[in-house]
Amino acid sequence: MIARRMFLVIFAFFSINVADARGSLSQDLESRVVKLFDGMDSLPVTISRDGGNIQVRTRQSGDHMITFSEAKETNLHPDRFKTFLQRFQHDFPKVNKMVQSVKSLEVDRRNGGREGVKSVLKFPFPLSDRVMIHWKYLRLGRQPNEHMLYLSEEANEELLAKHHTASEKKKYVLGRTFLCAYWIRPRYDNKGSVIGSKIQYLFSGDTGGSVPKKIQDLMGPKAALESVQELIKHVEKK
Repeated sequence: MIARRMFLVIFAFFSINVADARGSLSQDLESRVVKLFDGMDSLPVTISRDGGNIQVRTRQSGDHMITFSEAKETNLHPDRFKTFLQRFQHDFPKVNKMVQSVKSLEVDRRNGGREGVKSVLKFPFPLSDRVMIHWKYLRLGRQPNEHMLYLSEEANEELLAKHHTASEKKKYVLGRTFLCAYWIRPRYDNKGSVIGSKIQYLFSGDTGGSVPKKIQDLMGPKAALESVQELIKHVEKK
């Protein structure tokens, strides 16, 4: 009886610590997303559209590129983007032409409902297509009228073991997602009423394999631009 009680106490202690670790991972990833966006204005503009309202910026981090895109002002209320974020697996391929599909794998209810997802990316011939397996975190109502979604491969070992199939290993190159995020924030008038949104997107990862730098420099900023431009068009249609 004493041994059983000891086992239950140890098991409960272990479970609490695992949950705390997962919770702290989510918070750490979110802090990194915010820090990256806070520093983007210091980077040179790579692409500018809509009279400078939509901009793409890039930054080298070691041997990979981080791409940022931003729409400084839209007339769409932040809540208009909630359906897209909730239906990310279904709607993101409509927004980013590089993304062939995003498939839900499993939900980790022990960690605030984070969701394992598998993304397949289309690459131009003769390059092989890519597959990425990562966790998705959804933060609707992070602040009043503010929403965030972010993806990361961190702590995805079990996902890879269960969902990276033998046929995919032959067909695709495994890419990596360090961080990918959307941040939708409100714009206010001088009376404190919401009059629109500011939209930000970033991607930090390694597409794997051997991709010529010229192609990386072309595809990365173009995909980031589409991820904001096409999102606005997608939501305006709804």
